[in-house]
Amino acid sequence: MTIEDTLSPELLRIKKELERLNKMKIHVGIQGASGYDENGNDEEGAPADLMTIANVHEFGATIKAKNVKNLAIPIAKKAIGKSPLDFPGLFFLRSDGYLFGCISPKRKGEIDGIDYHFRTQAEFEKLKRDGYYAESVDYEAAFGHCSYGSAKEAYESKKDSVIVLNPYGLKMVKENVVSGSTISIFMDVPEDILVERLHTRGDAEDEITRRLEHDRIDFADMPEVCDYTISVTGKETEEEILKKVLMLVTSNEPKLHVAFAVDDSNGMMFNHRRVSKDSKLCEDLLDAVHASHGQIQIRPYSSSIFEDGACTSDDRWNKAGPDDIVFVEDIDPATIPGVTEVTLFRWNRKYPSDLKSTFNFSEYKLIETKEFAGSSHEKITKETWKK
Repeated sequence: MTIEDTLSPELLRIKKELERLNKMKIHVGIQGASGYDENGNDEEGAPADLMTIANVHEFGATIKAKNVKNLAIPIAKKAIGKSPLDFPGLFFLRSDGYLFGCISPKRKGEIDGIDYHFRTQAEFEKLKRDGYYAESVDYEAAFGHCSYGSAKEAYESKKDSVIVLNPYGLKMVKENVVSGSTISIFMDVPEDILVERLHTRGDAEDEITRRLEHDRIDFADMPEVCDYTISVTGKETEEEILKKVLMLVTSNEPKLHVAFAVDDSNGMMFNHRRVSKDSKLCEDLLDAVHASHGQIQIRPYSSSIFEDGACTSDDRWNKAGPDDIVFVEDIDPATIPGVTEVTLFRWNRKYPSDLKSTFNFSEYKLIETKEFAGSSHEKITKETWKK
């Protein structure tokens, strides 16, 4: 019987392999050696950023300011050897007692002195302390903290200025600026158009999402806060929108278009109920405001006869824009101040009524009269009067 020794040769092979491996070094962790020197120049063999970060994470680091209150630590190559004051547009984030300086880059196409007056955060804070701004606001954008403000002189100057504000800024202006020196206009823009314009100017997706979430809350009460509301559908040209704005800011007397319906005795209501209604009348009003990109402004009583396209509150005439029509049923239109145009619908019938219109047309001129068939009236007469 022959026995073959196969174990000893294998053990010898393993021993030789271990002796060879015993002379090798194994590096575990982040590898790399190509970086740049202390002056920011590329240098072969210098420790890489990842290696430095890994060492700090593993062993920690203590860095102290020397001869200054705050230590400026460059974390971008272009910042090496420079002061924070060398970077216009620098703003600061405070966290756990530390200040972190960040740069908010201008959007593509923005020009200093035209789109904005760009300031360093230190300059902005000093102007704010000195009372330079009529309003200022801080908020967190996707890229960090932002500060905005508008100068008092823009509101006090005899020269007309167009200033874009957020809701908080507008409320500050109303508190800090002389009453009557400003006209506030809310541009009511559909969300899909807003998203399209934010994409066009180059905003990132996370910034657009943040903006929309905040806007839904911040702008909810703007139709009530602002002097006027201009509804933008997206079909208008820039010139058409500008024309609407100019009509408001150049007119000494705000334009107010009121519509109402009466019977043959000027009756409007009986026992707290309208004397009559007609869907064709509502369609006529909606067609008129849609043609001018305006809105129907109504009181709560009239909400049941307009399925959409109407804004509701008790005093809509205070919020109506130049292309809006204020339709009233449950109050005497003579009690509405500042009416410059009237659309009067006549039912051409007589109903019992205890609320009648006492509107005085003596200062108004009849511009147009037309008749149309209603859904429940054989003939409705429509009169247009202007002051």
